Amino acid sequence: MVGTFGHEVWEVPCKLKENIVGKPNCLIKGHYAPLNKWNNECWGLATFPSKDKYATCSWDQTLRIWDTATRKMDKCIDLKIDAKGQKIAVDPKTKEAGKDVWASSVDISPNGAFVAVGTFGGNLRVWSMKDWKIVYEKPLCKKHIEDLKFSPDGQYLVCGAHDQKLYLYDTSNWKKIKTFGRSSASVIHIDWTRDSQCIRTNDASYEILYYAIPGCNQDTSGASNLRDAEWATQSCILGWAV
Repeated sequence: MVGTFGHEVWEVPCKLKENIVGKPNCLIKGHYAPLNKWNNECWGLATFPSKDKYATCSWDQTLRIWDTATRKMDKCIDLKIDAKGQKIAVDPKTKEAGKDVWASSVDISPNGAFVAVGTFGGNLRVWSMKDWKIVYEKPLCKKHIEDLKFSPDGQYLVCGAHDQKLYLYDTSNWKKIKTFGRSSASVIHIDWTRDSQCIRTNDASYEILYYAIPGCNQDTSGASNLRDAEWATQSCILGWAV
């Protein structure tokens, strides 16, 4: 058994006395960028509606799908390949992959049809699970997209970025509905109510803000107005329930 610096465990069949080494078999794989200097961090994690699979994404420029029963990786998607199947050019200054392909957030639609990924460079990509083709690929902003969430009814996708803004999309046509937000620092966490009518956010200045959707208006009395609301997730690290 051999453990590597690249987060892998390999099984190597061998007969030491006969000096025979067979074909190695990789038992465990993980996120790792061997040629890059410091972008090995794993940021995004989301479970599929069926709960038997989950997705992770990393600054190693990959999106990976895992099986919870076998604890093995089912699929690895190279984020350096664009919607046209072309390899994205490296940064001419660093000679490495640019921040547009450093994945920082991931979420899966409630029906399991789409997987959305936000990047450190502010790009948003959405894949169709049916054929793993990219259905949307555009720059959202110039800052880090740290969290994104599909609404429980699957109608919307909201993204939070380090430019202090939120971006709301219609998933039926992938058109942006609105850019909004009153955060005074980077948006880092997002939750939807179960009825898909409101969201709450945390930001780097320790604010908890509430918005009505799809109007995107801030509810300054959200803590009181939504005190009995049922939330679909508890991603926010600051909140009355925490």
